[in-house]
Amino acid sequence: MKNGILVSLLVLWLAACGGESETSKSTLSIGTELSAGIKGMEMEPALIDADISEGDIASLNTNYTGNVLEGSSIRFSFTLAEDKQVALFLSVESEDLDLAVEGHNIDLMGSYYDSYKLIIFDAVAGENYAVNISSIGDEGEFQLKFSEASRSSVGLANNEYLVSLEVNDKEKCIYGRLEEEYTHNSSRFVLINWSAGYIDNLYGLGRWLFSSVNGNAFTINDSNSISWDLGSSSWQDTLTLSTDFLTGAITGSASGSSEYSEVYETGGCNYSGVRTGSIIL
Repeated sequence: MKNGILVSLLVLWLAACGGESETSKSTLSIGTELSAGIKGMEMEPALIDADISEGDIASLNTNYTGNVLEGSSIRFSFTLAEDKQVALFLSVESEDLDLAVEGHNIDLMGSYYDSYKLIIFDAVAGENYAVNISSIGDEGEFQLKFSEASRSSVGLANNEYLVSLEVNDKEKCIYGRLEEEYTHNSSRFVLINWSAGYIDNLYGLGRWLFSSVNGNAFTINDSNSISWDLGSSSWQDTLTLSTDFLTGAITGSASGSSEYSEVYETGGCNYSGVRTGSIIL
């Protein structure tokens, strides 16, 4: 049951489980007046369609199609003539494909959920960047959008903002008589709509409404439980995020607990940690 009692961490990471339905609306809100330049480019440039394969040179603002064989990868590169904030958005039929970019002091992995992987960063003119799409299982076809980063390219609605969050948590768990401690460090893109009072996954895979608001900070409380023939589990979480709308910086904390009970074992976890991030688009 070890994976089961870690559900609370996934809930706060806005995985596709728990939370309110995507049609739910909050009565709580925070007024958003962002400084110029934080919001990012609104409309996506016109894109062309092309194929991509091993060793190719990629061009900005292109929708690429390709295929990765089982247990292998394809690697290609790009160099820009001007500094640009760029987005690489990988959409795949198989969840076993990973996206990575390296070059000019960056080494980034695609962040998001299963069949969707997203990387956004500031590319420096004249620098060479290598893109790697790799298979960790079956072969798979993919579509890769390589474009200037824009709100429409990510599918942001009015008053929705793309946020990059870093998670740093410490967790202590008891499995029967066994005690273990863990450290969780990861990153994730999420959507926040301060005026409508929710935080969401891309593509509506899960939505959490603000439970309370204090100035520029909001708190989300979430809890749930499940049961089956031979046991049950439950979890409770609290996430608080504060936003500086002048700089786009986000800071906060998270904490939670989970418990499970089975015929021959009981256990649970407690965790706490910090959240830091910024508004990307």
